[in-house]
Amino acid sequence: LHCCSACDLQQISTMKAAVLLATAAHAAKQAVEEPAESPVAFLIDPVKEMVNKGIETATTGAGWLKGGPQMVSDVVCGIIDTWVSVIDPNEGTIRKAMSGDAATLDELASLASTIGSIVFVVYVCMTAVNLFLATAESVRDYFKNYLTIPKLSKAVPIVGQYLAPADGPWATATGPIQKYVLDPVKNWKHRTILPFEGSHGSTLSGTIATITAATSACLLLSTTPDVLALARGGADKAAAEALAWTVGTALGLKYVAARA
Repeated sequence: LHCCSACDLQQISTMKAAVLLATAAHAAKQAVEEPAESPVAFLIDPVKEMVNKGIETATTGAGWLKGGPQMVSDVVCGIIDTWVSVIDPNEGTIRKAMSGDAATLDELASLASTIGSIVFVVYVCMTAVNLFLATAESVRDYFKNYLTIPKLSKAVPIVGQYLAPADGPWATATGPIQKYVLDPVKNWKHRTILPFEGSHGSTLSGTIATITAATSACLLLSTTPDVLALARGGADKAAAEALAWTVGTALGLKYVAARA
């Protein structure tokens, strides 16, 4: 009987130890997986993000400064190499083009088409930006009367004396807001960003005229490879009709732009 009681006590102790170990392991796991959130985390976390972003920006800027001289050298050397390759009297681009080298003419025609695409996108993008700024100014003008904080017209009693409206707490609190926040918005005037040649202002009709003119010119540039292929290959009804369709569209848009 004594031996059985000792065995039971040993089993109970072993079970208790196992339960305690399991509880401790579970608590440790929760502590690792779910750390307690700091009560000031809503303040610390944004500050940490800003600091990390500042360090990242500074590192990027330092890299730019470090690589600046090499970049300038690469650009200058590239310009010199390009210029030499263009004017080289033996193998230069000018000589090859004038001699009718097919590969050179194809490259130049492709370059003209690519430049037309770039010009079109830049014109349309900047026209859209200027139209947006003009629209924002129009909306501001409509609500301009609401951008002035009303002033008190009567004296304000303060501790047994009367203060003039200009000296009262209302004017003291709203004066800087009106001067440094609302007045700049009221007096802001939109200026056209990058006024390209041939642009017609930031109105709706001006936007139509600018975009149609840019579309017309860039469509004509984009047909350069097709015109070259047609001139090189001779009569081709299908190619000529497709080219005439594109050129006709460009000229039609030019007509619309002239009347816009």
